[in-house]
This record gives sequence, C-alpha cells and structure tokens, in this order.
Amino acid sequence: MTVKSRKLSLVSLVLGCLVFATGVFLLARMKPMVVGTSAGFPPFEMLEKGPKGEVVAGFDVDLAKAIGQKLKRAVKIVNLPLKDLIPALEKGEVELVLSAVKITGENAERADFSAPYYRATSVVLMREGEVEPSVLEDMAGKKIGAPEGTVYFEMAKGITGQDNMVPVPTPQAGMQYLLNSQVDYVVVEAQPVAVLQKLYPEARVTKLVFPEVRYGAMVRKGNAELLQQVNGALEQLAADGGYEALLE
Repeated sequence: MTVKSRKLSLVSLVLGCLVFATGVFLLARMKPMVVGTSAGFPPFEMLEKGPKGEVVAGFDVDLAKAIGQKLKRAVKIVNLPLKDLIPALEKGEVELVLSAVKITGENAERADFSAPYYRATSVVLMREGEVEPSVLEDMAGKKIGAPEGTVYFEMAKGITGQDNMVPVPTPQAGMQYLLNSQVDYVVVEAQPVAVLQKLYPEARVTKLVFPEVRYGAMVRKGNAELLQQVNGALEQLAADGGYEALLE
C-alpha cells in the first residue's frame, strides 16, 4: 500500500468515525424523553378523555412538553403511582419526573432537583356547618385525610399523629372521604381546590394555612447534563413568557 493510499484510508476511517458519532448524537437527541407523573392531582396531572381513550393532561404535562420543545426532544408521558416515581427514576425507566413533587431533603437524597418551577400553598378543607379550627393545633387528635407520599400528609401527621392519618389516593377521593365523614379534615394543595369545590360544594376551605411548598422536576441522581438542560429550559420559559402562558 502506498503512502497516498494509506492517507486516504486514514481519512476515510476518521470520516467514518465522525459520521458514526454524529449519528449516535442525533439518535440520542431524537430519542423521546420519558417523563414520569402520577395522574391524580388536578390541575397538575389528571386523566382526561381523548380521541383514543384516557390521556394524562395538566400543568406538569404541558410543562414537560414545553421543556421538550426547548431541548428539541419529543416527550413520552408515563403515568405511575406516586410511590413508584422515584424508583422508576433510579432504575432508568424514566428520565424526568414532573408530578408536583416537593423539594425536600428526603427526596433530594434519592434524586436531583431542578430549580423550583412552582410555589404552592396548602389548604385545610372541612364540612360545611361545622366549627372551624382557629389554629392548626386544633386539629390534633382528629382524623385527617391527605394524599399519601406528599408533603401535605407529612405536615398533617405532625399535628394529629400517624394513627389519625387517613391516606387518600387523590385529592378528589379525599373530598369523598370528608363528605362521607370518614375524616374530619382534608389537607391538599390549594390549586385544585377551586375545581374540587365545584364538584363538592358541601365542603369549604378553612383559613388555616401551612408553610409554602416548592415543586421541582427530578432527574436521576448524578445526571448533571440533563439537570443543566432542564434548568436552562425553565429559565428560557420564564424569560420568553412561555411559563406564564402555561399558567393561563
């Protein structure tokens, strides 16, 4: 083999490697980003009727798609029980979790959080016509319903104790528990309450307020690249008005 032919072979090899690397990069960019959520917390995530059956919808779903657009990646939404979201993230079954998850030290031990994308306040619901508690401590010893695995459950448990806590699968189920006198109070995030009160006008909101809760997107522990991308997308959405549009 001549020197010239060797050079041509080397150039061909390099070009081949570049083409392969480019193909791998593009394939990774084209691969849908699998986002886990738990559809039972309207208006953040819920099931709605679509042309081909029920679909997951809500603010977190819209936010996931907006992040995907910024990253130029398609998004695949996977609906899972709330308790299975972090395990799915750890196993690599989902890349991102968007499900109104509170930024806490306990959750941060198992996953990395984005910057806060929502600041939530909780409310206490009671049956119409009953005496309203004046302070949170007045609920001590009472039966309280709250979605299990959420910060609201933990906050309420700190007041009334584990034995008096009644886990509810969704805020809507909590309203049913309340009106059926299975619990004395229900503690949920404030955002879905307006929707729920239209369905259950016999319940009313008390003036009691828990501390503010911050929600963040979760990525697998140590996935710094995706975390940086998600934070960058959130910054872009805040700057260009995309985030405000999602809230409307």
